[in-house]
Amino acid sequence: MNKKKLVIILAAMMVLGSFSLSYVENKIVPDMNFAGEAIKISLQQATDQMLKEGSGAETAALNLKSAEAVAKGYNESAQSIRDLLEIQGVPLSVQATLPTQGDADLLKLQREYATLQGPLNFEAEMNTLRANTIKNYFTVLQATDALKINQDNLAVQERIYKNTVKKYDLGVVSKQEVLQAEIAVLSAKDAVAGAITGLNMAKMGLNTFLGYEVMQKLELTDTLKAVPVSTVPLGEAIAKALTNRNEIKAAGFALKIQEILMNRTKVRYPANSSTYLKQQVALQNAQFGLDQALSGIEIDVRSKYMTMIQMQDAITKGTASAAKAKELLRLAELSYSVGMNTITDVQQVQVMALGEQLSLSQDILDYNLAVDAYNTAMNAGTFKSPL
Repeated sequence: MNKKKLVIILAAMMVLGSFSLSYVENKIVPDMNFAGEAIKISLQQATDQMLKEGSGAETAALNLKSAEAVAKGYNESAQSIRDLLEIQGVPLSVQATLPTQGDADLLKLQREYATLQGPLNFEAEMNTLRANTIKNYFTVLQATDALKINQDNLAVQERIYKNTVKKYDLGVVSKQEVLQAEIAVLSAKDAVAGAITGLNMAKMGLNTFLGYEVMQKLELTDTLKAVPVSTVPLGEAIAKALTNRNEIKAAGFALKIQEILMNRTKVRYPANSSTYLKQQVALQNAQFGLDQALSGIEIDVRSKYMTMIQMQDAITKGTASAAKAKELLRLAELSYSVGMNTITDVQQVQVMALGEQLSLSQDILDYNLAVDAYNTAMNAGTFKSPL
């Protein structure tokens, strides 16, 4: 390479490097202020966006096409059968001794299962995407609510501090009470700073999940409020889950494979042979796996139902407790202003009020997620069955 060409290449590299660095620098937000034109988005819009346009949706669509290819690609060859049995964990010794008569049964079963299960796996991926969208969106709303609660608490502590200073100037309280009030204000400011950090982390997480720039400014148009409770009775939900869940379909498919292998083994091996006994154990394990899947899914639905009802009850009680704590604080401040109690009494009530409000906010988040989890537990669920 001559010197002229080398100089040209080096110059080009410098230009490209400079352009790349400039581009990166322009994209970086140098502080924690979310930037860009605000994107207004509702929970429904965010969900629709993720289920139709997001990278997760694209992956799910590709997996569905792959499942269709798997269903079409099986042919009656020894390798196809061995691939199927390897997925099911069948020992090589059993694979090697399979008779060629009836091999089509296994392949037919696999084709039918892949054809039916592919769309159900797609549904499971969509369920996961929807659940994660709801969680990320509501987490930002809850963090926003928590920040407001802490800011309100700071305002209360500052008000208490000002009243304490006035009382100190009049000589009716000690310096100790002023210091207590100052410490409470500092603690409240620290809590606000922590809430801001929590909100920023939640916003960045939502931006990343939705495919936006990390520091893109979003305006969530929904507010943190309890969604309607599921109207599906527990018994009906369990019945639906036992019919629809992918875990049960996968366990049923595994059992059918072992039944076919057991029938073949009976033809070639005596009942006291090791191969026969091993296959018998495999069949029993497959049946046990199905039984466990049925029980596990029922427990899963019941657990999600109890969580939903428990969190609904927590919101009812938390709403009442937060309202009472707010009234107690008002009365405590009035009593303090006329010298009927101490600053410690007021701050104890305020701490209780703050705790009740933050707890209620978290309960609403947990309840909303519980409702979605209960509804999802009735259909295909979130488990993807191997094909």
